Parts: sequence; structure tokens; C-alpha cells
Amino acid sequence: MSPETAKVKLANRRAELAEQHWATKLVDMFLGTASETQLLDSLLTGVTSEKELTDRLCEAYFYLGKYHEEKEQPGIASNYFKFALSTNVFEYVEHRYARLELERLRQNSVSE
Repeated sequence: MSPETAKVKLANRRAELAEQHWATKLVDMFLGTASETQLLDSLLTGVTSEKELTDRLCEAYFYLGKYHEEKEQPGIASNYFKFALSTNVFEYVEHRYARLELERLRQNSVSE
């Protein structure tokens, strides 16, 4: 689907999300209604344990990597994927895919 269509669908689904959930800021960032700083600030809201924070960081770092990749900033994207890996949240799909995304970025830089 086109980026425009995807953004419209994302905006429609955003209306169904709980406002108080920290991950809603991820969607807002991709829609352009929240900044990276606002997303990072939201990570601490309601955190009750170190594990919960680490889990959130893994997810946020991965999607920040995807965000910067979309903005054609591969260096920043690569750093965020490395951060996601550094959380060692092995059971999260974002952790597993961060390695694949890093490899794909490396392949793209070699081929250019």
C-alpha cells in the first residue's frame, strides 16, 4: 500500500487506542503528532519495575530505528537497532528483528 494510504489507516486505528498507554506515543510519532522526545518521556509513565522499563525500551528502540530508517537516516536507525539488541529482551520479536534490520542496513550500505 502507498505511504499515504498506510498513514490514513494508521490514523483511523489510532482513534481506537487507549490514550494512557505509553505505546500510543509510538503511533503518534509515526503520524507526526508526537516527537521522539515525547515518546522517550512517555516510557517512564506508570513503570513499576526495571523489567517493565527494559521491555518498553526494547520496543521503543526498535520502532525508533524503523522511524529513522523511514526518514532515510540509516546511521541513527542502526544505533537504535543496536540499542534494542542491548536490552537483551530475547523473547520480544522486536529484539529478534533488530538483528535482521541491522544486517539489512549493512547490506544496503555495502551495495551503495
